[in-house]
Amino acid sequence: MKIVAVGDLFLDAATLTEVIRPALPAGVEFAAVQWPLRDLKELQAINLKVEQGGPNAVPPSPAVAAAVKEADIVFTQFWPVPAQVMDAAPRLRVIGVGRSGVENIAVAEATKRGICVLNTVGRNAQAVAEYAIGLMLCEMRNIGRGHAALKRGEWRKKYPNDASVPELPGRTIGLIGFGQIGRLIVKKLAGFEMNFLVYDPYAKPEPGVEFVDLPTLMKRSDFVSIHAKLTDETRRMINAELLALMKPTAYLINTARAELVDEAALVEVLRQGKIAGAALDVFMHEPPAADDPLLQLDNVTLSPHQAGVTVDAYRTTAKLFVQNISRLWTGAELPANLVNRDTASRLQAFKQEIMNQR
Repeated sequence: MKIVAVGDLFLDAATLTEVIRPALPAGVEFAAVQWPLRDLKELQAINLKVEQGGPNAVPPSPAVAAAVKEADIVFTQFWPVPAQVMDAAPRLRVIGVGRSGVENIAVAEATKRGICVLNTVGRNAQAVAEYAIGLMLCEMRNIGRGHAALKRGEWRKKYPNDASVPELPGRTIGLIGFGQIGRLIVKKLAGFEMNFLVYDPYAKPEPGVEFVDLPTLMKRSDFVSIHAKLTDETRRMINAELLALMKPTAYLINTARAELVDEAALVEVLRQGKIAGAALDVFMHEPPAADDPLLQLDNVTLSPHQAGVTVDAYRTTAKLFVQNISRLWTGAELPANLVNRDTASRLQAFKQEIMNQR
């Protein structure tokens, strides 16, 4: 059996080798290949194209495609895997994706070919949860604006939210999406004595949080933090109608996907001061153009899509991948993070084949 891991500028081939190789049993061949990219700007541009247009939005790197031709298992974080790559790798059984999102994998095509796709849920949940809280505090307390003013030589004491700068005890945060990130935010903010509303039609109720419908969450929350997955169903789910329900003293935080929000509608409510502010780590166009209206507003905190970027998060990605695939040869129960469930029998058969060879 051969495993090929594709390194990128965030999680490189050397780190993948350092983390994965020692955890593999004898007889498993491993290779790590670096995806040749000029710089982070190029990678981020590719990621945005893939997020919006799927794995066929950019041509696969020929050097990487050649390296995975003999692989049984491929691990990739951002490198796109369209149907043509699968067709050129006849032994391919499993594609491991180092993220929860699988926009860079042609999942339907993989399913047709009996190729199992495993994602990595929660690999940067800690990082994103911490960052979302940081953005919330930064926006409500004008930390970024104060910093920028001091750098300009200005001792600023006036801000758009002067009349309503809050403290957190007794305030309500509404979480849209209640996976690992949402649960971590509840855990971390519990010490701030906050109240928690949740909108997630797929999550199970649990103590300490109140599940409500989305309009109710928008009406009652002092902070709305978005942690939903981007699907056809959730695209622009936070529209002008829902934004209009928010309190004039409320804040919107988005560390998930830009397309979950109608960005033009958000700009308008911010411009008119209908909500107190917003904190955004994601944008419809990355990086934003110099004339992007978000850059002209004084009641928004912006950061360059870095909520999930920590050294710990990327090493955790590789560790979780090993934990997932190790089930194929340890006899443990198959992983629950199989994206294309229709291939479950294929994954079971592959596991049995490996066990028989040992």
